[in-house]
Amino acid sequence: MRLFIILFSALYISLYISYAGAACPAVTWQETVTLKKINDGDTVTLSDGRLVRFIGINTPEINHRERHKSEPFAIDAKILLEKYINKGDKLHLVFDKQRQDKYGRLLAYVYSKTGRNLALLQLQAGLAEQWVVAGNDRFWSCFQGAENQARAAKKGIWSSFTPLSATDLKKSY
Repeated sequence: MRLFIILFSALYISLYISYAGAACPAVTWQETVTLKKINDGDTVTLSDGRLVRFIGINTPEINHRERHKSEPFAIDAKILLEKYINKGDKLHLVFDKQRQDKYGRLLAYVYSKTGRNLALLQLQAGLAEQWVVAGNDRFWSCFQGAENQARAAKKGIWSSFTPLSATDLKKSY
């Protein structure tokens, strides 16, 4: 049993290191747009009225009617974006397999005018979890590495996260 635990730990550490070291590939912008407003940590409104939902992440939700009822770290995720982008800034968009969600929002990897991947920024700060929807997985590996690093460092949403041990799992059908 001890050998199994040692081997499992070694495998986990090697996988963690490979993901943590994964870099997001360089990209060519497919569209350059102008920011009108930051809605929350993973959605922005463009000057032409389109809503853009960041591909690859999910941030905690803001309750816009009663901000004090927002999910933990939701306001922090929005504030982090406000440090890097402002109304009137140019943003660069890169698309993946699906360009629109069921709510009509444009789906894109969003970059600041300086080329910073804003979804990756949220993951690194621990203010988002990786979220792959509709096969939009172009940056899966580098996003997973960023989330793993934030989890290990107990940043943001991961600050009080404790995974269940195998013995705590219950068999259910």
